Amino acid sequence: MDEIRTHALPFLACLLGCAPSDALDQAVTWQTFDDEKPGGERRRDLARTMHGSLREHLAELRRLNGAGAGIFVTVNGTDGRARKKENVQTLRAWWADLDSKDAREPFDAARLPLAPSMTVRTPGGAHLYWLPLEPMPGGDAERQAEHEAELRTIREALAPFGADRQVCEVARVLRVPGFMHRKAGPHLVELVTADGPRWTRDQVREAFPPPVVGAITAPPQGEPEEGMKRDSPAGRPANWRERVGAYLRRGEPSIQGQDGSRALLDAFLKVIQGFDLSEAEALELVAEHYNVPALCEPTWSMEELRHKAANAFQIAGHPRGRLWREGPKASNHGHDDHGQAGPEGGDSEPTPQDHARPRVRGFEWGPRGLFHLKAPAGKDDEGNPRPAERVWIAPPFTLPGLVRDERSTGWRLLIAWQDPDRIPHEEALPFELLTGEGAELARTMGQGGLILPPEPALRRHLLRYLCGAAQALQRGPRVRLVDALGWVPGAYVLPGGEVIGNPTEPVRYAGEMAGPQGRQVAGTLEGWREGVARFAVGNPRLAFALACAFAGPLLDMVRPDGGGGFNLMGFSSKGKSTCLEAAASVWGRPDPLPTWRATGNGLEGIAATRNDGFLALDELGQVDPREAGSVAYMLANGSAKARATREGGARTMRQWRLVFLSSGEQGLEDKMQEGGQRARAGQEVRVPDIPCPETGMFDKAHELPSLGHLAEHLKAQARAHYGQPIRAFLGRLCDAGPGAGALQARLQEMERVWLAQVVPMGADAQVRRVAGRFALVAVAGELAQGMGILPWPEGEASRAAQVCFKAWLDRRGFTGASEVHRGIEAVLDFISRHQQARFQTWGVEETVHNRAGLKRHAEGPVEGWDFFFLPSGWKEATAGFSPGSVARACAAAGILEPGADGNPSRSLKLWGIGKTRCYVVRAAGIARHIGGDDE
Repeated sequence: MDEIRTHALPFLACLLGCAPSDALDQAVTWQTFDDEKPGGERRRDLARTMHGSLREHLAELRRLNGAGAGIFVTVNGTDGRARKKENVQTLRAWWADLDSKDAREPFDAARLPLAPSMTVRTPGGAHLYWLPLEPMPGGDAERQAEHEAELRTIREALAPFGADRQVCEVARVLRVPGFMHRKAGPHLVELVTADGPRWTRDQVREAFPPPVVGAITAPPQGEPEEGMKRDSPAGRPANWRERVGAYLRRGEPSIQGQDGSRALLDAFLKVIQGFDLSEAEALELVAEHYNVPALCEPTWSMEELRHKAANAFQIAGHPRGRLWREGPKASNHGHDDHGQAGPEGGDSEPTPQDHARPRVRGFEWGPRGLFHLKAPAGKDDEGNPRPAERVWIAPPFTLPGLVRDERSTGWRLLIAWQDPDRIPHEEALPFELLTGEGAELARTMGQGGLILPPEPALRRHLLRYLCGAAQALQRGPRVRLVDALGWVPGAYVLPGGEVIGNPTEPVRYAGEMAGPQGRQVAGTLEGWREGVARFAVGNPRLAFALACAFAGPLLDMVRPDGGGGFNLMGFSSKGKSTCLEAAASVWGRPDPLPTWRATGNGLEGIAATRNDGFLALDELGQVDPREAGSVAYMLANGSAKARATREGGARTMRQWRLVFLSSGEQGLEDKMQEGGQRARAGQEVRVPDIPCPETGMFDKAHELPSLGHLAEHLKAQARAHYGQPIRAFLGRLCDAGPGAGALQARLQEMERVWLAQVVPMGADAQVRRVAGRFALVAVAGELAQGMGILPWPEGEASRAAQVCFKAWLDRRGFTGASEVHRGIEAVLDFISRHQQARFQTWGVEETVHNRAGLKRHAEGPVEGWDFFFLPSGWKEATAGFSPGSVARACAAAGILEPGADGNPSRSLKLWGIGKTRCYVVRAAGIARHIGGDDE
């Protein structure tokens, strides 16, 4: 068992991504073959395929190994039924099998372009494994073909070390370390290392790129390589190379494993015989025009091309040069499969290909767009295939690359075009849109002005091209699709898709638009500064609202857990909505403002488009009272409700982190009470109410005639100049670059200083948490002021945040924990409402329905009643809170008299009841709490 523990279990653990202790019970597909071959023939009784765990099959594997069988395992995960390609479900690794007898150079791990994740030593060489970060889906033939192409590329790169050409299939099995290898005497297969790094697919493809034909030194024109034949005649047309290249580009694809070798030989034969080329000329032109990813999967090595060129030249028949004698074929434009006319105009020559217009067999680009090369029926008089007809199928467009989301799912094909007004458009086409009859594709493109032909046959041709192009773009550029605005590495994505900064890779926005595109910027930054921002000086609530709009992008840098909002609370016509519009103009067009009237699901969508940003919400009073608390919690907490898919799995939840500013005549607690609910401390902390003075939100009209004129002026200017401030702010943040760490430290120090100056000593954690969000707004305003965006004196934003924080704290009325205060108030309110009807008077025979306890005239100088709560009555009085926590809080406040043991409840003999546990609330304690103690 030592070899199993030392070699087999760590090997399986690394391959399967589990702990060695768990590897013993992980199911895999095992294969055994005869290693020894006595008498020159394999023993069929040693060939077995088994599915299950090592624990389950260890005894049998050891028996077979001892009898002369080699022990193998499928590298990739199967469905447990067989070990053919169709059974492979999961791609676990890339690998190479190095055989020292075939090596031209000694193996040197330091020369590998990518460090292996795991290395296994065999008697004749080594097995190298490169493992992905996570297992990759591999159940479809297309993905399997891609993986095999990558394995062949690795094999080519490691050919000098003796890489085996026969191990590039996804269903391949390799030897399991810890068992004996018996081909040349018994030798233990050993695990050398299993702690190497894991890699992404892009990293593997970058380290082992496919052969680049242009980088291979082809024979110079007219100068054949040594040993190559050249006997081509003179008298060719001046563009003979272009014509041969165009012919090759329309050739049959050469896919290794699918008779690709025959297709490559045919390509050489056709150009050598048809164009009477020398061996060297054929090699050069096939390497340049045919041996490309769009036609050869994977591309052939130069050694293989030379071999095929030599074979073709030897067997090519005579006469040669027929294609020169025929001359160029006339193109038949403008006809589809039904003979219907297409676009008019000449377009006989294809346009040059580029990476945004991948070459796909059967299609060709021209100045008027994409053409399908229709193969005509029959042959010419000499028995040769007739040239293809060119059928127009789409106006010009480009394919900038493949896009995928931040989880590397949701893959799409990015298509770009110009509409008839020459306005650029982009659309990320889901791969599922590339199926069917193409009607949905035509509708999608038509909305952006790209008009596709109505004939289903032509649309199907376009779908074929797009599918082929998507394959060709596998090695092309990548674009990251993000579904929420906010920070990405190096940049910030705005709701309309605009990117501020320099992202580490191209980014496209795929989320819901915050408003009609093109409406998010108007006027100038200077116009906004002069028309809106300068009037906030001396108007602290307006200044706070504007500073609030800059706070969201700083959440990650200053206060990652500081997401939440504020509510400007006061009667109507006091300027609350004006402050909201002014704040909203920092980001874009301020009207119409989103309102609380939207459903919870609707607000989820809005919030998701404001990640790392700002949201202005008008009219808190319009929210359903029953949903007010949950909606406020959702917005501040930054995540939507968990929902299940039709299959019962969990959908990906929308998430965000933002700062929002609300307005309403009521506070959140008041609104919840309308629905019969009690606000919890967490909700109060997430949406603190900032009360509006009786005089309104504004204190200073500046040079305007009145505060009413100021409100009208601010609305007009906010609707004329918007969107510029946040772009300037984000641009300067992105410019910080390497200095971002120093900026973060400076902002955090500003926050610390503000909190030290403003928060009362001994304040509860809830108060400090709310204060932290006010501090974030202060810091954001001061930073925008320092950038020259807010034309205020230094300290204006800090003072505004302090005024608003004090207004919230004054309205709250205490600096302790909200649950404690509310719990005490709930007990006193219960006594006030029920002392006559539900507390039986001590010593009085009376009928009391639903008795909560007893009451007795207080002893001592304080007039009133002492109350003796029964446990059931105390539980009712503290409904919505923890009864024990409220009892301890009442005892700490001197309202409740605890027992001698410190327990809040006491064991007393109550009149008419007997000895029982109860909660004693003294009149003197109540009087002290409400300030009525005259002593």
